Amino acid sequence: MDSDAKFCRVCGTPVESPAQMQKASSRRKGTPFIVPVAILISILLIGFFFAVIAFVPFRSVNFNQTEVASSFPGAQNVNLNFDADVANVNVIPTDLTNQLVRMEVSATGSTGLFGSDTQPLKITFNNATSGDTLTVTSHVSRAEFWPISPNLKVTCNIYIERSAVMNINAQTTVGKITLKPEINIVPQEFRNITLKSTTGSIETNLTDLFSLNGDISISSTTGTIHLNWDNAHVFRNTAVNLKSTTGSITANIAENGDIGSNVSMRAITTTGSINLGMNINGNVGAQIISHTSVGAISVDVQNFNGNKSPIYSSNYPATSNFIVDQTTTTGSIHINADYQGTPSVQAQGVSPSMP
Repeated sequence: MDSDAKFCRVCGTPVESPAQMQKASSRRKGTPFIVPVAILISILLIGFFFAVIAFVPFRSVNFNQTEVASSFPGAQNVNLNFDADVANVNVIPTDLTNQLVRMEVSATGSTGLFGSDTQPLKITFNNATSGDTLTVTSHVSRAEFWPISPNLKVTCNIYIERSAVMNINAQTTVGKITLKPEINIVPQEFRNITLKSTTGSIETNLTDLFSLNGDISISSTTGTIHLNWDNAHVFRNTAVNLKSTTGSITANIAENGDIGSNVSMRAITTTGSINLGMNINGNVGAQIISHTSVGAISVDVQNFNGNKSPIYSSNYPATSNFIVDQTTTTGSIHINADYQGTPSVQAQGVSPSMP
C-alpha cells in the first residue's frame, strides 16, 4: 500500500496513520490506571460510611454500678489506688456506715454502632486486708476500644470513711479529678495524696477538716491545677508538689492559726502561668521565691519584705512557715500575699535561708 493511502485497495478497510496509531496506543496505556483509582475511591467511600455509622449516636446509655469495701474490726488505715482512662473522678471524705470505701460509677450519653448500652464500661474493684490496713485497687475503662464514643460521659464518685487514715493515689488519662470533703464532717487524717491527670484539670480542697501526715503530689500534662488550702493542719514537715506542662497553676492559701509544722510548696509549669494567693497571720510565716525565663513576675503584697523574689512575710521565720518555690519557663507569675499579725512572734533558731 502507498504510504498516503487511506483505504485498502483490496478490501476497502480504512488505514490509520502512524500519528493516529500512536494516539490510540497512548489511550490504551492510560486505561489500566482507571481501575485501581476507582477501586481506591470505592474503598475510601465505604470506609467513610462505616466510620460515620460507628461514631453516630446509636444506643442511649444510662449506666450505674456501685462497688463497696466493707469495714472490719480494727480497721484504721486505707490505701486507695484508682485509675481510669476517661472519667471525671470525685474523691469525697464522708461518713459511711460499715464501709471504708464506696465507689459509684455512672455513664450517660450514647455509644456508636459497635458499643454496648448495658456494659459500656469495664470495672475492676479489688480489696485486700493486712493487719489494720485495707488496700483497694480499682480500674475503670471504656468497654469499646475503637471507636471511643465522644458522646459518653463517665463519672466516678469515690466516698471514703472519714475515720480512717487515708493514703490516696488516683489518676485519669482524660477527665477532671476533684478532692473535696463533704460539709460538717469531723477532721480526717491523710498520709500521702497523689493525684494525676494527663489532659484533665485537678482541683484539691484542703480545709480545716484535713490533717496531713505525709506529702502531696498533683500533676497534669495539659490541664490546670487548682489548690485551695484553707486552714489545713500538718503533723510534720510536709512537701506539696504541683506540676503542669502546658496548663496553669493556681494556689490559694489561707492560714489563720498554726499550721503545725513547715510546708514546702513547689509549683512548676512550662508554658502555663502561676497564680499564688496567700493570706496568713499569727504564728504563720512565708518565704516566696519565683523563677521565670520569659514571663513577668507581678507582686501585690502587704507586710512582706523583698523585691519580687525572694519575698518574706514580716514575721519570717515564724513558728511554722510556708516555703514556696515557683518556676515557669514562658508563663508569668502573679503573687497576691497578705500577712496580718504580730511581726515580733518568731521561732527561735530558724534561719531565713531554711530549705
